[in-house]
Amino acid sequence: MLSGLTIGGLSLSPTFAPNVESYTLKTRNNTNKVTATSDNTADISLLLTNSLGTNSVANGTSVPWAEGENELDITVSRNGNTKKYVVVVTKA
Repeated sequence: MLSGLTIGGLSLSPTFAPNVESYTLKTRNNTNKVTATSDNTADISLLLTNSLGTNSVANGTSVPWAEGENELDITVSRNGNTKKYVVVVTKA
């Protein structure tokens, strides 16, 4: 389970909570730094899907947004258990 999720200085909707799995936000930025943190030693993977294709991205790095909708899938795995989070980022 994630204990924290930040995307640049942007505000997630709804506000981050570990049990909430789906978020949205809007940006005008070309990139934002994505940082997902876990409350344990879980593996965290991030996958970005947009009009440019589907690419894995490194946690703690800047993610390039395409115009329109970008879907960021965050998977947290530990001891055979998996939890998924989805953030839809709309770039205007």
